[in-house]
Amino acid sequence: MAYSIAISPKKDCVVLTIREPVTAASMLRHNQEAHLAGIQQGISRYLVDLRGCRNTDSLTHNLRFAISEMPAGTLDPKARVALLVDRGDRSHDFIEAACQSVGLDVSLFDDLVRAGKHLGIEPHQFPLLTPADVTLAAGAPPPSAAHL
Repeated sequence: MAYSIAISPKKDCVVLTIREPVTAASMLRHNQEAHLAGIQQGISRYLVDLRGCRNTDSLTHNLRFAISEMPAGTLDPKARVALLVDRGDRSHDFIEAACQSVGLDVSLFDDLVRAGKHLGIEPHQFPLLTPADVTLAAGAPPPSAAHL
């Protein structure tokens, strides 16, 4: 699995970077890990870098997942989340809408500066990773900020 979870150098944001196609279920698993890291560190702001990563589920499957499979209370309800996607990538739109419909603060951006402003963080503070840096085996511990 090509993903990584890192804490920003100022410890004010969790950065989840995914560089592989996702489904609603795999996206939820990655976000659960990131939110656990944030809660442990007292952080409630998250940048989810999905550039180059498309949601491969159909709209119907995304809807079924949101209605029947996504457990309530799965993510930090106080979290502010910015999903950073490629310009023109509409494959994550349903996830944004589903999260917002249950009261989660999740917004899509195709610009890092706007995503940073939404989170109240200067973009240069993000430990953004290249695809080569985010190849983790499933279940491997996430790298620390010192690793970056």
